Amino acid sequence: MGRKSNMDNILEKIPIFTGKKAGYNRLILETLLEAENLTLTEWELAKHIQAKTKTQGDWYSQAQRIYSLLIRKKGRLEELNNKGYIDWKRNKVELTFKGMLAAVLSNPELEERAIKMWEHAVKSGMGMLPVFVSKVARTQRTRLPLVGININGKRMKRLFLAFAKGLAANAKVEFKAMIEHIKKLIRNGLNLDEISEFDLLNMVTFNRVVAARESFVRNLERAIDEALEESSKTINKRNANAKKLSSKN
Repeated sequence: MGRKSNMDNILEKIPIFTGKKAGYNRLILETLLEAENLTLTEWELAKHIQAKTKTQGDWYSQAQRIYSLLIRKKGRLEELNNKGYIDWKRNKVELTFKGMLAAVLSNPELEERAIKMWEHAVKSGMGMLPVFVSKVARTQRTRLPLVGININGKRMKRLFLAFAKGLAANAKVEFKAMIEHIKKLIRNGLNLDEISEFDLLNMVTFNRVVAARESFVRNLERAIDEALEESSKTINKRNANAKKLSSKN
């Protein structure tokens, strides 16, 4: 009973899970988490929700009514998309990382399913850091303020991929820790509706684990050493070229 009361308290602090819209919002996120590859067409989503509600009457008419609630302007899907819980991919509704976390908060029984999807994602190479990694990869130079040097964006991408693979080694423990961390953030005032997926990824993956993971620290040190070595080679090359030009003159 205590756990249920605690979870209800968390949901009361997440705007999409309050008010008249809460029921459908929970059904949408939970249904997508249960779906293969976390994606469904809008009509498939409506049919799955209709099957879950098990209301009496013609299933097709009920599914049509649910479909209308999902797709209409300012309907459930548009709001969840605007708040970063879902996205559209190849004409399908896709659950985002933020949406997956929200679905687990909504229904803790789905945690094992989420862990399985997390483990699959991190083992595939990119992990659950797609937004963060892609932004880093597009950056020509990424500054590390703690050490005061610049690291090439591609090298930083390799660093974060190595970090994701490190998470895969203990995916279940890491995911459970992330859920507990996000609960703490919500209790302390985090508005899940308003935070971007980029910032959420950063808060519950990178910032939470970076100081404690020896494997990440080792990779970071290696990346810094490579950057310093590359800078040294560049400086030496420039000095050598300057000497050649000086001797010719």
